[in-house]
Amino acid sequence: MYPIRITGMIGNDGGKAPYVEADGSCGLPNPYANFSDYYYLAPGEEKYIGVGGSWYGLACNRYIASYVGGTSSNNNVRGAASVCQNSTTSPGTLDYKTLGFEYIQYVEGQQITKRQIGKEWIVKCGPPF
Repeated sequence: MYPIRITGMIGNDGGKAPYVEADGSCGLPNPYANFSDYYYLAPGEEKYIGVGGSWYGLACNRYIASYVGGTSSNNNVRGAASVCQNSTTSPGTLDYKTLGFEYIQYVEGQQITKRQIGKEWIVKCGPPF
């Protein structure tokens, strides 16, 4: 097992979103930050990435925005089959038929860039905050 550094999320459109956005408690001069600055993972380590409004109430969280159409860029991961709705009675689901990451793997002093495209990812949406 080797450490990795996530450099972006890959939407169903095949485009890469290389940035995360941070809430105001992070003290960053720009709310956008490179994935690679915050998502270095040792073998077996886990880190949280929020989706849209799910980061409220947690200190200095980083998150991505989800959209149906367009091309993934900035912190916008596009290509979702459906996204959460601003509704208290029917908030819906966030659904990516495929979702992935681009990352650098560090193997014996060598950096290897890879893409891992996953299976369908479905999130049950809650009512708006």
